[in-house]
Amino acid sequence: MPQAQGSLVAFKSLMEPSFNKAHTGAITGKSKKIYYESTTLSGSRGMDTSKLMRGGTRHPTSGIPGNYDVAGSIPTELMASSFMWLAALGSCEVVNTGATMGTALTTPAGVIDPTKQTLTVTATAHGMAIGDSVEIAGLTAPTSLNGKIYPVIEVASTDIFTLRIQMDVTSTFTLGTGTIKKVGTGTTNNVYTYKAGGNIPSYILEKGITDIATPKYFKYTGVKCGKFSFSVGASGVVSLSTDWMGAQEAINAASFDTGTAIDNSKISFNAAHIASGDLKIGGVASSIIKKVDIALDNQLDGDSFCVGSGGVRCGIAAQTYQITGSISAVFEDTALIELALAQTTTSLELYFKRGTGAGTTNNEYCQIVIPELKFSHKTPDIPGPAGLMVDLSFTGEYTANADATAMKVVIGTPQLPGAVF
Repeated sequence: MPQAQGSLVAFKSLMEPSFNKAHTGAITGKSKKIYYESTTLSGSRGMDTSKLMRGGTRHPTSGIPGNYDVAGSIPTELMASSFMWLAALGSCEVVNTGATMGTALTTPAGVIDPTKQTLTVTATAHGMAIGDSVEIAGLTAPTSLNGKIYPVIEVASTDIFTLRIQMDVTSTFTLGTGTIKKVGTGTTNNVYTYKAGGNIPSYILEKGITDIATPKYFKYTGVKCGKFSFSVGASGVVSLSTDWMGAQEAINAASFDTGTAIDNSKISFNAAHIASGDLKIGGVASSIIKKVDIALDNQLDGDSFCVGSGGVRCGIAAQTYQITGSISAVFEDTALIELALAQTTTSLELYFKRGTGAGTTNNEYCQIVIPELKFSHKTPDIPGPAGLMVDLSFTGEYTANADATAMKVVIGTPQLPGAVF
């Protein structure tokens, strides 16, 4: 009997239409390949022991199964076309240039759910499929959707489909002279703007172990991203760590997606992709930073086991998110320390660029912005005769900034959102 090899395990994802809910529309060939370093994502179910005594003996009585748990981490690298950005931050809008659009749908009607961040469209014989991308233009309301493209995450029927939209969209849909069109072919350039604070989507994640006598597929549903953190040094890859929590595990003989998963390839960023002047504090370029750590914690509440749920989580609520991090800088003056002492609100920005940074293939870019943060005070240690460093932790916040979030990420890539999420 052969031993399964970790290097051969295929890992894939697909956004759910809602928490732990199966798709109505066809999903063959719609899942996305995950590039990963390792994973501890797994399902478990313990046993609750019984305290009953039977008398005349000290032997234990039988216990009962406890609640199901799905949890674990997925270490990987910071990449341009990854579903993990939306999974962690919760809101995204995409602007496309270069694609050929299809024919406008005939008199479409829309229903917006601002909380779930969905737009459900009704249009006769719409022709949409899960994984397609759709352009919205010219609506009377809400105008915040105009000029952007969105992924199709569910197809309820030949006349109804659902799009995933960004946060802070009003609920009234008025078509006016607006159009809704499927994004077609052509060389594309897409600018993704992610913002923290949106409704965290849930996913199907699956590990396919196929190099054993009887292949098995470990499918996890209702999976949400709890923590998202990365570290940028003076050299090397930008390591990304993500923690996840889910509802259920099923071990199947076949994959939930029997087609070929969409492969957006490994488009990783590394320290060499940050040019001089592309790391800024308070809007001013800094050349003395040796390391930056940034973490987003959605503070998922997994204590949601309900009577009658069969030991499965009924939901996973995201609480107030937290932005934390730290910098390690060459100690040349007290400027950073003075920011900490005065509790001055400042900002942090990193800009990665592959090739020309035009947003085309091999020229992707990534801008990460913490618009408002405060450093914690700590004076430098003197560990020996070597050069001194100043190490400061920070906390991000949202009080008042033009981005209306405590963390924003802008990515330029040719991949369409339907192929990413």
